[in-house]
Amino acid sequence: MNQKNSTEFYEVFPIFRPFLIKKDVGAIPEYLNRIGYKTFILTKTPVIVNNFKTKILKLNVLNIHKYLKKETGRKKILFLYFFTLSTKRLFPLLFLRLYNPALKIIVKTDGVLHGTLKKDDCALKRIGKRIRAFLFFLCVKLDLIIVENPWYKEQILRVSNKLKGRVQVLPNGADENNYYLARQNREFKSVICVGNITFSKGCDDVLAAFESIREKYPKWKLIFVGQVYDDFKEILAEYQSKIGSQLEVRGYLEGQQLYQEFVNASIYVLCSKKESWNLALVEAMASKNAVITSLCGSAEYITDHGAAGYIYEQGNQKQLSGILDKLMGNTELRRERQEAAAGRFDKYFKWSRIVDDLDLMIKTLYNQK
Repeated sequence: MNQKNSTEFYEVFPIFRPFLIKKDVGAIPEYLNRIGYKTFILTKTPVIVNNFKTKILKLNVLNIHKYLKKETGRKKILFLYFFTLSTKRLFPLLFLRLYNPALKIIVKTDGVLHGTLKKDDCALKRIGKRIRAFLFFLCVKLDLIIVENPWYKEQILRVSNKLKGRVQVLPNGADENNYYLARQNREFKSVICVGNITFSKGCDDVLAAFESIREKYPKWKLIFVGQVYDDFKEILAEYQSKIGSQLEVRGYLEGQQLYQEFVNASIYVLCSKKESWNLALVEAMASKNAVITSLCGSAEYITDHGAAGYIYEQGNQKQLSGILDKLMGNTELRRERQEAAAGRFDKYFKWSRIVDDLDLMIKTLYNQK
């Protein structure tokens, strides 16, 4: 029997919201459905989706077990999201493993083992040996652990090679079809920032950097797309009085309007002080923007350590203004960086490609090719 037509994929996500459909929570079951899987989302919240089914459950391990034990004659995958892999989160999965040994259990984690790790620091070294041993005993019971970037994988394997082969990298992505839009003719070029407009997102840095060079580039604008936080309104007003018509705030946008703003832009800046995956950076690359990012989250992995986008030190406004100056003032360089970003996206961050990789991982679990 063809594996693609004989596998049910059950994703557990307690609070599913419509905006999640374009993220991994919605994209993974969506794309698996397209290649023949029967996909379901087990959730506590009702939501309308187009191409896969949702099942409203009181999400505890007993209810999940009762739901999955129904015989359908198909292979079953249980897919869960955990920010961290902790004993508290993993222990209930032992019940599912004991009473349904044929069930394949995959956990996707945005964090790492037993807490978020900083570079050159391993949280597991600070917990007791018995807890650490039990945690790895639980991890070994999983069929697959998925992390977003190679650094997370390295941190897990650095602590124990027993998980080698069970930990795989599967990045988040974007649907390239959303960005096949014609660039609108405008009398200006734009640098765009997408996300909450606040200090924690580093918006003060990009404002200062752009303001310092804007007089050289009167046909350029800085455009913010997102919600302005109360703590940022005063400083934003100050810069609006300085920059004038070269600064625009578009507010929160989604869907086609957001995609069009990405496509219209020439340069994208992610200036955050803290991120996990940097989804907007991937969307900008899909839109063929030249990209600049602060050193946060998965920026190094997404930009191939700077080969597909510039990376600057958080808070270094002078460095950021220098990069902007180079890109805004050099059309050939800007196009070169746009192509580099788009090429990186095409190779690694299309959802169709990412889910094909997940399909291969699932086939490997069943020893299929």
